[in-house]
Amino acid sequence: MKTKLTLIALLLSISGYAVSSEQAAPAELISETLETCKQYAIEDGVPQDDLNNYLLDCVNEELEANGYLRIESIDD
Repeated sequence: MKTKLTLIALLLSISGYAVSSEQAAPAELISETLETCKQYAIEDGVPQDDLNNYLLDCVNEELEANGYLRIESIDD
């Protein structure tokens, strides 16, 4: 029983570390991702009114998928 509790505690501490180890993405990566997302927006026919939200969502999805923190806004 003690071994199971130790294992559970270890797994929880490792998963907590993984969450807390996220860091901000380098500016160059954000810029490259934004350019890719702009191409997606053109291909998807995103209306101008929806473009900023689309780009922010697209960039954040890519950042999160690669273990980086989300960004708050897109600076052109």
